[in-house]
Amino acid sequence: MRRKGLIGPLLFVLAMTACGGGGGGGGSTEASSSPGAAPPMKTTAAVDLPRTGQTATFAAGDDATLAKGVAWPDPRFTDNGNGTVTDNLTGLIWLKKADCIGPRNWAGALAAVNALASGQCTLNDGSRAGDWRLPNRKEFRSLVDYSETGPALPAVHPFINVNVQDVYWTSSTVGWNTYSVLILNMASGHLSLYFKGDGGYALPVRAERFDAPASVPKSGQTTRYAAGDDGDLEKGVAWPGPRFTVDGAGLCVTDNLTDLMWVRTPDNTARTWADALTYANGLTLCGHDDWRLPNVNELESLVNAEVADISLWLNMQGFSNVLADYYWSSSTCADSADCSWVVSMNMGNVYTSFRASANRVLPVHDAGAAPSPLATTSQTTCYGASGAIIDCAGTGQDGEFQKGAAWPSPRFSVNNDGTIRDNLTGLLWLEDIGCVNPQGQLQDWLNALDSANRLNTGECGLSDGSSEGEWRLPNRKELRSLINYEEANSAAWLNGLGLINVVPEGYGSSSTYAYNPNWAFVGSMVTGNISSTSKTVGFLMWPVRAGGGAPAGLAETGQTTCYNAAGAVVACAGTGQDGEEKAGDTWPAQRFIDYRDGTIADGLTGLIWLKDADCFKTRTWQQALSDVKGLANGACGLSDGSAAGDWRLPNVNELESLFNAESSGIELLSGQGFINVGLSYWSSTTSAKDPASAIAVIGDGTIQATPKALDPYPVWPVRDRK
Repeated sequence: MRRKGLIGPLLFVLAMTACGGGGGGGGSTEASSSPGAAPPMKTTAAVDLPRTGQTATFAAGDDATLAKGVAWPDPRFTDNGNGTVTDNLTGLIWLKKADCIGPRNWAGALAAVNALASGQCTLNDGSRAGDWRLPNRKEFRSLVDYSETGPALPAVHPFINVNVQDVYWTSSTVGWNTYSVLILNMASGHLSLYFKGDGGYALPVRAERFDAPASVPKSGQTTRYAAGDDGDLEKGVAWPGPRFTVDGAGLCVTDNLTDLMWVRTPDNTARTWADALTYANGLTLCGHDDWRLPNVNELESLVNAEVADISLWLNMQGFSNVLADYYWSSSTCADSADCSWVVSMNMGNVYTSFRASANRVLPVHDAGAAPSPLATTSQTTCYGASGAIIDCAGTGQDGEFQKGAAWPSPRFSVNNDGTIRDNLTGLLWLEDIGCVNPQGQLQDWLNALDSANRLNTGECGLSDGSSEGEWRLPNRKELRSLINYEEANSAAWLNGLGLINVVPEGYGSSSTYAYNPNWAFVGSMVTGNISSTSKTVGFLMWPVRAGGGAPAGLAETGQTTCYNAAGAVVACAGTGQDGEEKAGDTWPAQRFIDYRDGTIADGLTGLIWLKDADCFKTRTWQQALSDVKGLANGACGLSDGSAAGDWRLPNVNELESLFNAESSGIELLSGQGFINVGLSYWSSTTSAKDPASAIAVIGDGTIQATPKALDPYPVWPVRDRK
């Protein structure tokens, strides 16, 4: 493993003005990178990385071409008129006079910054000793504009007396060499190693705003080397747990901090910069064909300042075969079109490298979207507690928010081959349900499974070319997807859309009721209820088969075990049960992600849930709607920067998405990081059949209408990733 020697103050400044050779093919100039701020409300991830500032394009797929990250606000900075400058991108407040705390060693800089107060350094902001701190590596690098040099700050800024001939201290110690810290060169924007005993300037920072557009995570440093240093204060957004999630195929890794998806096992062929761009842009993996070379902010986000070797740490977090070497970014040097930035996955430093040099490639993809987005319930009407229709504005009801993927028009397409396609889910349903349920004939559960599986072309008006084994009994999610919560009678609604002989009640699913496995889930096409009944009683059958290409695919139910009619576990092969078919979008390997700010993200749906599932206790439906609207940062253990109005009562689709059909109760979610999970919860969806009732989801998977005014239920708030 390579270690770059430390550079003295004068030599360092000279070295940082030139572009050196890169990591697999020559010497490199030193630097490290990272942005820095406070925890704003999470959007697509725990943090939102800002753009690098580059605007000059040199090649297809480079940093300036793609402009990935949060756009910079205009103006970028605000001069507060009191000796401070607010960065409107990160919310951090900086000392305006950049040369006030002059050259001194690191310990002296920490002490001077800690003692800074109003009345010093032209400050009249009312600050007191202890309010200011030395910025960590990520906070300081957030100021850098990668399109500028001398200084490497945005062209329009209010700082005064920025010293481009010297270096500025950060509070971050180098993990493998505790005699050194990282410093920022204002001339070039590089971060590099520096002896703690040498002299450098200090640019103090303070305050953390929650409404800034871009957020910056902690550096990862947890070891304290001095009072007020990075490991002591640990400023920035906390890392989620787990930090990384490997996809089901083991080919890609999602960073739950940034929501970026990375190639899990880079091929580690050393390439020139041009070849690296071509390779990354041409990659197809994990169902995506829009891979690219990461910009310097994205690539540096993988650095953990606590560890001595980034590659070893990444390989223990789910990556494989990341080398202790240099990896290309798509960002070009500001002072030379012949070099670009690289990040060392050994020490975590950021260097510049001639483009003709050969370095490694770690492609990235904008993950962002959840693997299984939910559809809207279709409810557009709002109701009072008595069931009277009311105006939706300000109610917080399902009919007001209408959350989820919009339904296509038409919702169903008749294929004229005995099947009808659901254009929302992509599923193909038997058009004439009466054919498999003549005169309302019922079958027990095992016979219903078998009969559905035997259906093929030539039967029930089918001319679709299907064969035995393609049709099956739907699972509970597929069956429920047919319900329209705006309609008082979904059976009548379905019959009006091309389906034939849909009757109100008693449709069996292939999903076993895990709480009592000699029962199975059944669905009502009138009330929308999902209940359970003995497998030995009669069921109506509604066969389904796979389609695809829809805006809101359904996720798996979670059921993986198969049972006989008596509830005993059996081998799944050939049963046609939910546990065998596992139909639907695959769950991510790590379904839930604890952001450690009072929220937990669902990696399947993309929704953000309150970690404490019993903060509001039991409430009537109207009370629940009102309480959730006022939820904000500081309440219920939240430190996420959310404001009143961000949270809502989930609709029935959102609430049901938490249910795992393999388990006997929703309370088992306590093992996924949630706390105080109860047995039943209100949804924001009204029962169109009985508007004085709202839909509640019971912990065993039951979905039922419950009187709004009489029965108190617990409340579990949700919000979007925005």
